[in-house]
Amino acid sequence: MPAEGSAGADISAACSGSCFYIIENEGNGFGALCAVSSIKMLKITVHDAPEALTFQVEGKLIGAWARELEQSWRRALSLRRCKAPIVDLTETMYIDEEGKRVLATLFREGAFFLTAGPMTKSIVAEVVAPGAGTVRSGEN
Repeated sequence: MPAEGSAGADISAACSGSCFYIIENEGNGFGALCAVSSIKMLKITVHDAPEALTFQVEGKLIGAWARELEQSWRRALSLRRCKAPIVDLTETMYIDEEGKRVLATLFREGAFFLTAGPMTKSIVAEVVAPGAGTVRSGEN
């Protein structure tokens, strides 16, 4: 939980059930978006490197939280420039139909996927297969 008096504490006081916390990264101005409840959790961290802009997705990519990934992608559009946009799914535990829809959208817009394990590898293959000439993914 955020410290009292921080922006996160103000947000959590106003929420019931699921809350969204924005955690600023002091080093480069980018941050993480974390959707938290007692049962489910999604964390999206944006890493800005010279060659790539990586969206690290941890937890469950489901429903409204999957749409948060899409919104993060849109907000970072100006940062991508000539960098490779990578969606790191190596710490993703579950992806529902809305998560698949978001991943398909990001793929159509040029995303590369980093996967680990059979679940994310299978879902990425499903997402990119329908109209994709090339599979842009990697596995750890």
